[in-house]
Amino acid sequence: MRKERAKATNDIKEVSNADAIKLMFSKHRESAEKLDYFLCGISAALFAYIGEKFTPSKDFHASEILIMSALLFLSLGFYAGCRRILICNSAVRENQKQFESEELAARMIAKLKNCGEVYVTDNDEQVPRAEAIIAKDNLLDEVEHFKQTRAFCETMQMRYASERDFLVFGGFVLIVLSKFLQWFE
Repeated sequence: MRKERAKATNDIKEVSNADAIKLMFSKHRESAEKLDYFLCGISAALFAYIGEKFTPSKDFHASEILIMSALLFLSLGFYAGCRRILICNSAVRENQKQFESEELAARMIAKLKNCGEVYVTDNDEQVPRAEAIIAKDNLLDEVEHFKQTRAFCETMQMRYASERDFLVFGGFVLIVLSKFLQWFE
């Protein structure tokens, strides 16, 4: 772990600030993905193991109720983790679309400043200036939409992450409590 941290620190020292920001973002994203997959894997593995071994008796004991509750918590934790992964992927796609739209809008704005009544697109098509201005405004509206969608995705990512963490931890605690109660039954 320390070697990886030292390597990441050395990588950052050798690049510019913009590249360092990209590198740190990618490292953060990579570690968050690993945590998501790890917690989903743990909850699914615990659910499968306990679900396979668990057979309730005819008269329910407290430990069996706790085990069933743990199974419910683990399955809901797995669901929340999967939802977080899907939303994270969606946010990355929205982010990419936003950057592409911003870049295209910036190029259009720069070209519109220097063009006459005819605007020449990147594909060498000639479009009236008024249509190009409308297209630019539509792109800027898209950028705003992508920003709002990304903000919503970030909120949902945090929500599902906290739900996942609570449910997986709660499931683990319920398993430990049920094992403890089995000593007294």
